[in-house]
Amino acid sequence: MNSRLRLLLAGAFAFAAVASASPAFAQAKPVDTKQTKQAKKQLDMAEAGLVDADKAKALYQEALDSANVAIQAKADNPLAHFLAGRALTGLKRYQEADAALDKALELRK
Repeated sequence: MNSRLRLLLAGAFAFAAVASASPAFAQAKPVDTKQTKQAKKQLDMAEAGLVDADKAKALYQEALDSANVAIQAKADNPLAHFLAGRALTGLKRYQEADAALDKALELRK
């Protein structure tokens, strides 16, 4: 398994584990906004493997831009940070992805 996939899976599992185990989950609920929905759509297209590498990179960047707009609008939205982490992973910016995924987990606690 390549490092990108391993990082993405680890982040997703950790995010899900904290979400289901945290008693404060109802209070730290992620907010799905227009921007997070756009980011999800762009990430889904990039990760589907149906586009070439250049198009995938552009989609990851668009997803990151959408996630960042969502973060600017509501900095305590863990979903926006999680999506930014996924996009950064796709862009092979692993340290930034790790920080974004850590922030998403922190906000879920």
